Amino acid sequence: MSVYVCRRCNYEQSEQWEGTCPRCGGFYRAKKVGVDSDEQKGRSTFAAADEVKKTYIPTGVEGFDRVIGGGLVAGSPILFGGFRGVGKTTLLCCIVDGIAKTKGRALYASSEESVDGVLSIAHRLGLRTNDVSVLGNQHTVERVIEHADKMRPRPFVVVYDSLQKYVSDTSSAAAGSPAQDSAVAAAVLAYCRRTKTCAIIVNQMAKSGEMKGGTDAAHAVDTVLIFAFPKDGDEDAPDEKDIRVLLCDGKNRNGPENIKSYWRMNSVGVLEEVQGRSLLDETPRRGKYSRRS
Repeated sequence: MSVYVCRRCNYEQSEQWEGTCPRCGGFYRAKKVGVDSDEQKGRSTFAAADEVKKTYIPTGVEGFDRVIGGGLVAGSPILFGGFRGVGKTTLLCCIVDGIAKTKGRALYASSEESVDGVLSIAHRLGLRTNDVSVLGNQHTVERVIEHADKMRPRPFVVVYDSLQKYVSDTSSAAAGSPAQDSAVAAAVLAYCRRTKTCAIIVNQMAKSGEMKGGTDAAHAVDTVLIFAFPKDGDEDAPDEKDIRVLLCDGKNRNGPENIKSYWRMNSVGVLEEVQGRSLLDETPRRGKYSRRS
């Protein structure tokens, strides 16, 4: 696959940029590395399988990167589920801030919060970068995609928070219904594949411990993550109050499915990773996650 690389600082992205380099501001014309081939045009053989390698882009949030296999993968969407109030937005703000530092730009598009609502969380976390753009009160996924497509440089990751409040122009179903969730996820997947960017789709969990909106959205993504409270009997969970656990919920095309990380919310509202009891990662237990009050 061809990429464009800055001759000054080696910053790279999949499309030629206009004007100065997004990272260093230099006026050096980007050089094109790699050439289009039959493989990129949809033709190959099984003999080329050994040549296929995934490039992981670390977010800088080590407990997140470890769970998903090393970092985000270009063109790959993630479904990120969790209970309300567990700290999903707090963790995701740190993730987009880290990606912006390495890939130049990120976008956080919320259907749950106003711009000020998201910025208040960023302020609490001490995040001050200009490279994370924020959209608030969004409800149509195509409008967010259009906005991302016009940004220069294009954001490497877009967060859609959350799935239940988004609709797609391609569906007339009610927001939050399985049909509408599937249409939204399909639109996000198509954009990721076309632009070789990433997406994190936030999904709420019901009190029963299951994802809302059915399973169709999960089929459209490459990785499904759960951010919740440990289940009773999780022997690896730290012996502390108010611990959260991040793990893959049975699907990760880009890495392992049996890695967990544990987190606590400190007194100033910042998530901190804490060590599990065991040094060995164990396979997450199947079943429902309980919502703690």
